[in-house]
Amino acid sequence: GARAFVGYQGTDGYTQNGQNHIWMARVKFQALPTAAHQWDAFALYTNEKSQEFLTWRADSLPFEVSPQFLGDYARDQVFLSGATVAAIATARTLLKISPFLNWNSSQNEFTANQDHHAAIKPGINAALTRSLSPKNSFTVGGDAAYTWVSSNFIGSPQVVDAAGFLQDEAGLGANLKGEAGFRADY
Repeated sequence: GARAFVGYQGTDGYTQNGQNHIWMARVKFQALPTAAHQWDAFALYTNEKSQEFLTWRADSLPFEVSPQFLGDYARDQVFLSGATVAAIATARTLLKISPFLNWNSSQNEFTANQDHHAAIKPGINAALTRSLSPKNSFTVGGDAAYTWVSSNFIGSPQVVDAAGFLQDEAGLGANLKGEAGFRADY
């Protein structure tokens, strides 16, 4: 199946230089219920332009902006995408793999500065769940991602994210379930 959405939202902000405009788009695809390996994938994009100001023109003019700040705005963009694939799906075993890619950008178009920041982050999550009995399952998995940043005010750092986790889930009675787990993050 497939779904798609495109939308727009805007306001004049009820103040001078207070406008805000957002465009959004989202798509999602998924396997048919009869597919041997279930999967879904999505992508989301937003583009926002927000007019900004640092001070009012005067206390007696609370909704007017100083002339030097007229037209100042910030543009923010975000792109998120990901998928989940049931690579193994049997009566007792489920392996889910979920890759993703995130990108975001922020650009000031101010009289005072032209600050900018952008980051891109690809990553993956994998989890293997094994049913040990009708009332007990065990999950082991991990997350990994790498982020590249480009910014005129914090430089170009790179960030590594990694984690491993274990979880045991057991039925303790007709209406009671217990879970215990451990997660280590780097």
